[in-house]
Amino acid sequence: MGCSGSTAGGNAIEKVQHASLGIVRLDYDYPAAPGDIDHPGSFSYDVYYRVVPGYTFTMCMDNNMTEDVIEEFKQAVNYLVNDKNVSGISGDCGFMMWA
Repeated sequence: MGCSGSTAGGNAIEKVQHASLGIVRLDYDYPAAPGDIDHPGSFSYDVYYRVVPGYTFTMCMDNNMTEDVIEEFKQAVNYLVNDKNVSGISGDCGFMMWA
């Protein structure tokens, strides 16, 4: 994706929008180390995070989301897509495959 820009001399310069990643996070706080998906320094492009309030590791692992958490999860995805315009979304826990 690109858009045209201009320079002082009137010549157009192609501007490129770089890919960005959205990460849906469990409601869990820990010190993420470089290389971990939850460490923003692990990526060479923009990464946007959104915690799902109430979405615990146990709830995720058991595939037992409450209605409130389901709504919070939807809001997290909508935020990443609509507000941050991310190129793709991932979760920070493999058990999110159930969601």
